[in-house]
Amino acid sequence: MKTVLSVLSFFLIFAGCKKSSDDQTNLDTIFGRLSANEVLYFTSNKSGSYQIYKYEGNNLTQITFDEDHNFWSPRLNKAKTQLLCFRSPNNSDRLTNDYLNAELWMFNLDGSNPRRIFTKNVNGWIQKGFATWVKNDSLLLIAAETTDEFGGGTRWHLFLTKPDGSNPVRITSRPSKFQQPILMEDDSTLLYTALPEYESSGKDKDVEVFAAKLRQDTNGVFKIHNEVQLTTNEHMETDINCNQYFDNFFTYTILNTQDNYTKSQIVRTSVLRDYNKYVVDEGQSCRGNFWGAKQKFYFSNRPTYFSNYRIERSDDEGNKREIILQIPGANFLNITGYTK
Repeated sequence: MKTVLSVLSFFLIFAGCKKSSDDQTNLDTIFGRLSANEVLYFTSNKSGSYQIYKYEGNNLTQITFDEDHNFWSPRLNKAKTQLLCFRSPNNSDRLTNDYLNAELWMFNLDGSNPRRIFTKNVNGWIQKGFATWVKNDSLLLIAAETTDEFGGGTRWHLFLTKPDGSNPVRITSRPSKFQQPILMEDDSTLLYTALPEYESSGKDKDVEVFAAKLRQDTNGVFKIHNEVQLTTNEHMETDINCNQYFDNFFTYTILNTQDNYTKSQIVRTSVLRDYNKYVVDEGQSCRGNFWGAKQKFYFSNRPTYFSNYRIERSDDEGNKREIILQIPGANFLNITGYTK
C-alpha cells in the first residue's frame, strides 16, 4: 500500500518557527502550494534510502519501496502514463548518480507494474544515465559510456532504443562526453552537454551545452545534425530542462566545480542565443529541474552548506520565490512533473 503523507502539518510547524536570514534569502512567500492542476515527481531520502515520490495537492505519496536500493532521476513520458528512473544499490556514496551500477526501470505513474529495462552491464555499456522518452514515446534516449572506435578508449555517447530497451542505436560519433540529453517540444531539437568539438577529453567543468537536430536518414536511422555550441564558460553545466510553454527556451544549472558544488546558478536561455537570464544566482547550491504551469519554475535549493535540499518555486524570471516542500532531514532532488 502506498504511503500518503499530508504535509500541511509541516507547513504549520515551519511557518510558526522563527527562520534564520539564510533560510529566507530572497523569498517572497515562506510557503506556497501547488496549483490544482500540477503534479510533481522527485527522489527523496525521507524514508531512508532515496525513493521516488509523487506530490499532488497537499499529499506526498511514496511510489517505490526498496530500502536496499536508491531510485533516482525520474522522467515521465509524453502521454503521462509511464515513469522511467534509475535504480542502484544502496551501498555507495553516489546515492543519486551511481552510473556505474545503474539499472533502468519503468513504472506506471502510481508505481505499479515495475519492469527492468536495462540491467547493469547491458549492451557492454560501462556506465549509463540520463534516460528519457522521445518521438511521441516511441523511443528511449539514453547516455552511456561505451567503447569508442573513433577516438579510442571509452566515452559517453547517446543512444536510441525501443521502449523495451531493444535495438540500441548510437546517434553521436565525434569523440566527446555526451550526457544530459533532452528533446525540446518541437520533437526534433536535441539539447545535451558535451565537450567542445575540438576537445576529445576533458574534465566535467569543460563540458558545454549543445543543440542539434535529430533526423532520420534515407534508411530510417536517426543521427544528430547541425550541432551548435550554446554556452562557453569555465564551469560544469548540468540539469538541462525545457520550458514546455516556450519552444526556444530552456534552463540549465552551472556548478562551480572549484567550490565542491556548494555554489551554483540556474540560467534561463534560448537556443537562438538571443536571451540569457540568471534565474537563481545567490551563491547557494541550487539545481534547476522542472518548468511547471505557465511562468512557474520548480527547483531544488539548499540555502546553506549544512541544509537539506528543499523544493522552491519562482516565476520564469526568478521572482516570486517561495518554498513548496521542506521536511526536516530530507532531501528533494531530480524534480519532474506535469500539468493536468
